[in-house]
Amino acid sequence: MRKKSPNKSLEIFQGELTAIREYLNEVTTNNLSADSRAHSYDFGVIWVYRAFELFVLDILVAQINHDPSKLYDVIGVNFGHNPTAAQCEYMLVGDRYFDFRGHGGLVDAIKKVAGQGSALEAAAKNPTHRKAFEILVGLRNHAAHWSDQSKAAALKAMKHWEPNRHNLGQAGKWLSVFIGGQTRMERLLSSIEGLCIDMADAV
Repeated sequence: MRKKSPNKSLEIFQGELTAIREYLNEVTTNNLSADSRAHSYDFGVIWVYRAFELFVLDILVAQINHDPSKLYDVIGVNFGHNPTAAQCEYMLVGDRYFDFRGHGGLVDAIKKVAGQGSALEAAAKNPTHRKAFEILVGLRNHAAHWSDQSKAAALKAMKHWEPNRHNLGQAGKWLSVFIGGQTRMERLLSSIEGLCIDMADAV
């Protein structure tokens, strides 16, 4: 019976982070223009978000594999004690694609499968993890949409790390700047990896 492994899901996500780091290192070591480098970091933050979204889906499926009773209570359908990974994903997604809106949406998805007050919910609600996640979402949306609304939301999120910041140009340009020996992107990658490690450990 196919089931999702939290450790394997984390390993896959960390592999994506390694690929992102290698890509951005290649960008940095080549003689690109500042604009091309910023565009590369825009793509990088979109890539991170996509990998995180897939990780969350796998972790939620792993949680249902571990204990499907909470989800059964929510949806009113019982597939038995050992639902397959495919059944778990269908219960979560149906015939749509998987997504969630912001931190509130992430927490709601977790509560749906693990119940309120679970270790998985606690991992997602950790204040440090929440700040990094909101920065990721804000910058991903700004990189993807480049609108006044996405810029305002990204600035609001970035104040978690830089309270006195009042302006933002291109998301990728901000991410590519070195602070304290590492880029802001590397700080973000490390922070999101910490969130994923705690989520995997909680299942």
